[in-house]
Amino acid sequence: MGKTKKNYNLEIIRTISFIFVVLIHVSNYFCRGYGQVTGAGYLFSLFCDTVARISVPCFFMISGALMLERNEGVERGLKRVWRFLIILIFWSVVYYLFEHFYMGDYFDMSRLPFEPVEAHLWYLYAMLPIYIMLPFFQVMVHAMTEKQEQYFMALCFLLSAFVYCASFSELELYYDIPIIGDRVYAVCFFLGYYIRKYAPRLKIPARIYFLFFGVCCIINVITTAFMTHQTGDHYERFLEYGNPVTLLSGAAFFGGMILLKNGDIQVGKKEKK
Repeated sequence: MGKTKKNYNLEIIRTISFIFVVLIHVSNYFCRGYGQVTGAGYLFSLFCDTVARISVPCFFMISGALMLERNEGVERGLKRVWRFLIILIFWSVVYYLFEHFYMGDYFDMSRLPFEPVEAHLWYLYAMLPIYIMLPFFQVMVHAMTEKQEQYFMALCFLLSAFVYCASFSELELYYDIPIIGDRVYAVCFFLGYYIRKYAPRLKIPARIYFLFFGVCCIINVITTAFMTHQTGDHYERFLEYGNPVTLLSGAAFFGGMILLKNGDIQVGKKEKK
């Protein structure tokens, strides 16, 4: 079997997302200092934070774009889950030792299946269920017609938006939604596959996607700044990944990047390194 050609549109999205994750944590530090930083400083930090929030949805979309089109079977899926479990257990032990012997905090390791040792390990917990179900997801998308895929994505978006809006009233569905659950991450996973497959067919220029991305970011900046001013404290609800506007901004950015150079960005040897 020949070596699979690397898609540098996706690789550039991945690289930008790496940088944006760091930007989230830096800018959010200043956002939470509302009242202690200048107004201009807060707005600049909020803008950086809002733009960078597309990184997490994009990571899930990259995985979906690369994996859902494959037909790997259960054995390959189990190997992937096992490797992922090793990574999760290894870093959980590392952080447990760090917290216990250096920070002086105690974590009950019996809670590990239900709670990460460190909060930022949440991504591994979010990705693991998707990997467990991946062989079945692959069969599902291969069996669906285009109309069924479109209906499925519309349903995913509407249901996830409903769950997000209901959370403002502190309401939860009695049962989680099958396939997509109670979070938006599985939706992002399917969305990456969907965008990569259909965006080139829609004949919409990349600049339109980036324009829509910018509009979504401005909406989140304005609404967050308004609520922060009203409450007197940094308001983060509109920056959550479950926010439909945040999801749309990530999808728009992903779609625009997928279309650059007709979906086939070429880079030199130095850039590859």
